[in-house]
Formats: sequence, structure tokens, C-alpha cells
Amino acid sequence: MKTKTIYMLRGIGIGFILAASLFFGYEHLVMEPEIEVLSDEEIIERAHELGMEKLTRLDDAYLTDEQVIEKARSMGMEFIEKNE
Repeated sequence: MKTKTIYMLRGIGIGFILAASLFFGYEHLVMEPEIEVLSDEEIIERAHELGMEKLTRLDDAYLTDEQVIEKARSMGMEFIEKNE
């Protein structure tokens, strides 16, 4: 009786291993991943459509907090004072 149980468990384990390998093999070998490859121009165009701006000067990357707030207000942004 004990040996029948061992053979049954071995068979179940082999079945799980075969089923898992078939599942993962099918997923990785048969199904093609749908990855869209974009060129640099397409990425820049999409970023521009979303409102991103390209920096034209290196100075724009090193602004103080006051300069950032001033520039944002000139673009029409409003700030709410945070009371702590």
C-alpha cells in the first residue's frame, strides 16, 4: 500500500511538472509579445502632444525655487499657501 502511494505521488508530481512546462513553453514560444517599437521622432512627437517642452538652454535646468515659482505664475499657474 505504501509503495502505491509513493508511485501515485510521483505520478502527480510528474504531471504537474509536465503541465507547467507546457503552459510556460506555450506562453513564451507560441504567443508573440506585442511590443510597439517607437523611433526617437515618434517619442518626441508624443511627448510634445502631452505638453512636454524641450529645454533649449542649460540654464533652465538649474533654476532656484523662486525662479520656478515666478516662471510657473507667468504661465498661469496658481499656488495655495500651505499652513503648517
